[in-house]
Amino acid sequence: MADGTSEVARAIAQLTTALIEAMTKLSIALLERRAQRLREAAQQGEQAARQERARLARHRAADAAIWQRTASPLWWQKATADQIAQAWRAVTTWHQVDADAAGTRQAMAERLRRRGVDVAED
Repeated sequence: MADGTSEVARAIAQLTTALIEAMTKLSIALLERRAQRLREAAQQGEQAARQERARLARHRAADAAIWQRTASPLWWQKATADQIAQAWRAVTTWHQVDADAAGTRQAMAERLRRRGVDVAED
């Protein structure tokens, strides 16, 4: 039974690793798109730039609500691979411009490594 359990754990770790990799790529694409939208808004004028910054602030707040859940050990006990991947996407999208996101991402990476999930740091 222990062998079957370790196979399941290994499969879950592999699935989570694949989801983390996919969400990292998605986060990079989101960052690039957001930077492009900010550049376009700046070219359109101050009001457009202000509106774009407000829109980004709303997205950041929504993502922060997702990644902040990972501070709870209970969340980790119940989290599915998809929920972990979504939290990783949320925190990775902002970690280069938000100190809270950066700290949370590092803590998540450490926790995932302990679970056998391969997490590439950039």
